[in-house]
Amino acid sequence: VFFQTLNVIFDMGGCLVGGDTSATKNNEIARGLAKEKGKDKYVKKLLFLGSGGSGKSTLFKQLRTIHGAGYTKEDRLKFVDFIHEQIIHEMKLAVEHIELQGDEQYGDDDAKRDGGYDPFDDLTSEAKAAISILNAAGKNKLNDATAAACKTLWSERAIKEVYEKRAITKIEDSSAYFWNKIDEVMAPSYVPNEEDVLLARHRTTGVIQQKFTIKR
Repeated sequence: VFFQTLNVIFDMGGCLVGGDTSATKNNEIARGLAKEKGKDKYVKKLLFLGSGGSGKSTLFKQLRTIHGAGYTKEDRLKFVDFIHEQIIHEMKLAVEHIELQGDEQYGDDDAKRDGGYDPFDDLTSEAKAAISILNAAGKNKLNDATAAACKTLWSERAIKEVYEKRAITKIEDSSAYFWNKIDEVMAPSYVPNEEDVLLARHRTTGVIQQKFTIKR
């Protein structure tokens, strides 16, 4: 959720008693309110509402880049963990879809009941080993093993088919972008660029408020 607002701070002093002094104070307050009211004419307040994944945060980041202060190196470094999380989480989701497709295909087939069923039959042995590594990963933080596992799985035709059906499988559009640059993301000197920041997906909660000055 995004607000563009003007913060107004009122100085709450004690009550003053006395004719001229009280009237002077009231006049000062009235002039202050009138001044702030005049400023408020130039403030446009926007409220972004929508379901998860509808693009609220993406639009917010675009506004910050174009009309705000942008993202410093320190700001962009904060997105490294989000990118790591997306690479792992979305790959796990793609694997889950392959398993789900196998379950739907075989259902209660005898082969499944007899233990001869493997939803990952179409994957190479290297890919199956990569799935085990990925499932054993405790945190959504890339290391050499999980990075290699994600690269191996992304090279599989079955994973690419899941991605191509992302309108149905709900895989993020930008996942392929990050899967293709795992080596760069894993480099010790890696600092996300503006495109990385824009495409990174991270669930945001609560109210995010920021002010922008838009010049004509």
